[in-house]
Amino acid sequence: MNLNIRQLFAIFLITGAAFSLSARTESVRIRTIAGMEPIGLFTVTGFGGGGRSSWSTGYGFTPGLEVYYILNQRIEVGAGFKWQLNRRVFRDGGGSDETFSFIPIYITARFDLTEVDRFSTYALLKLGYAVFQTSEEFRDIWSTDGGALTSTGGGIYAAAALGVMLNIKERPKWGLDLSMDIGYAFQSATGTNPGKSYPISYQTMSVDLALDWRF
Repeated sequence: MNLNIRQLFAIFLITGAAFSLSARTESVRIRTIAGMEPIGLFTVTGFGGGGRSSWSTGYGFTPGLEVYYILNQRIEVGAGFKWQLNRRVFRDGGGSDETFSFIPIYITARFDLTEVDRFSTYALLKLGYAVFQTSEEFRDIWSTDGGALTSTGGGIYAAAALGVMLNIKERPKWGLDLSMDIGYAFQSATGTNPGKSYPISYQTMSVDLALDWRF
């Protein structure tokens, strides 16, 4: 799949606009997300003689935005994106400038599970495409294995999470919630040099704190 960042953001904006224009009063949820990945595992296949190499990664801040169309009291569907700030890989002999990041753009579904007073729990499922970005120093890691990476490409993004939400404000035409969810995310990519292609995966534990505006 060969989409650039502008095309991906255009898809997200068009989808979000379609939800908003078709929505009834109090049927749209907008989530402004402050997230991070405290645990990450970066895996490359074919590196170092054809085997598989895995490196832990530094945690990083990940802002994001999601727009949901509220179908009923239990189910919401929408679209969103996240922008991971650069984080490094920890490997023997590596440096702090060997960094990478993903920019996932995805469709998502939200399922309310339980509700007690002002608190509720929910589950999230997400599926989309993740743009893959790297530093020059990161691409140079492969210099001893056939040459530095000359190109990189993104791949599948998939995530699932469980969360809890607190209703802060409830008005006739709008509401405000505070939510936090913890889950698992998978991102795939590829890196190539003149002689070889390397499948890449990045698996993380994700923690998102969000303000949810309902209109």
